[in-house]
Amino acid sequence: MLVFVVALAIPATVRASPQDLFGYGDRSAAMGSTGVAHAVGSEAAYSNPALLSITRQRTLSLGIHAAAFRLSIDDAPFPIDPGRANTIGVALPVPVRGPLADRLTLGAAFFTPHAVVVRGQVLYPDEPQFPVLQYRAQSVALMAAFGFGPVEGFRFGAGFSALASLLGDMSVALNAEGRFGSTVETQLIATFAPLAGVSYERGPLRVGAVVRGALDARFDFFVLTADLPIRLPPLTVGGVAQYDPFIAAVEGALTVGPWLFSAHLTYKRWSDYPGTQQRTSESSREPPSPGFSDTLVPRFGVERAFGPPEARVAFLRAGLFWEPSPAPEARPEALYLDADRIALTFGGGIDLHVAGDLHLRLDGHVQLHWMPPRDTGPASIDGAVTTAGWRVEASW
Repeated sequence: MLVFVVALAIPATVRASPQDLFGYGDRSAAMGSTGVAHAVGSEAAYSNPALLSITRQRTLSLGIHAAAFRLSIDDAPFPIDPGRANTIGVALPVPVRGPLADRLTLGAAFFTPHAVVVRGQVLYPDEPQFPVLQYRAQSVALMAAFGFGPVEGFRFGAGFSALASLLGDMSVALNAEGRFGSTVETQLIATFAPLAGVSYERGPLRVGAVVRGALDARFDFFVLTADLPIRLPPLTVGGVAQYDPFIAAVEGALTVGPWLFSAHLTYKRWSDYPGTQQRTSESSREPPSPGFSDTLVPRFGVERAFGPPEARVAFLRAGLFWEPSPAPEARPEALYLDADRIALTFGGGIDLHVAGDLHLRLDGHVQLHWMPPRDTGPASIDGAVTTAGWRVEASW
């Protein structure tokens, strides 16, 4: 009964880390969610902080992001709420003198869903669920970093990513009238993970590498009782609200005239994923292990610029990536459903000179994700994901 009351007191779903699903920023997202070797401006705060040092103008980016899902289990629709969010990014060259002059830039990137900070839901493991997609499309996210370079073609950068976790407790006791009373307290706390990157460029070729620590945002609600006719142990309702695996990525970008080509490979350590559930009490059974596997994700992107080399004014972009599913075959005690994702990405942008050093840049992108049918044991799945984004960026 107490667990039921707590469940009613907590909002319905958890969404998190869209930047891991779709990439961050219109340019990177349009080019197959690449960017480790070519990101610019605030996009580099996530893609590769070493590349922040390329930006020598102050930039402010404002964007709108939306994601829609259409999934099914044995031809029956599986509803997932659409995701809507704003994005904000800044890049600020640090005006210092001496050896660090024109070599240090700070960057920050924010992803702020509409009307959501963090929400949690506790599902039994034997209920059909999509842990990779279902809980990871919305969450307030922050990336902040600095970039330094060049030193003989080398650039370095480091920073952190942050997500919100939800903690709370409920105290249940009999009041003076012999009725049940409760006191509920909740708080949001930030969970952090480091990120660091390097890049090296020689002529038209640039290579980059980045590592991102695992983000484990938890959702824990503690239930304590006192003065009841029977003694109850402390109870915990919660689990993992969001999980981003440890990531290591390498990428090469080659500029050939007005063309930019990028090839990328990401390693994701999903084998450390603990699953969404946790024990309710010390005497509860351990929830079933999700049994996820590590994955390798290849990505490719291309950009075509228009205008003279010293003043590119328009861009067309496209990309492709294949993300294999980390989930094993579903089983009755753990109906974790998933499938590979094959994504086509498109986008473009224009750079408008307003006055003096002020430029206004308009970028947009669309991603189309297809999940081919997969036999998952007790159920088969098929689905599609569509995302779109628009961004306005001013730099001066």
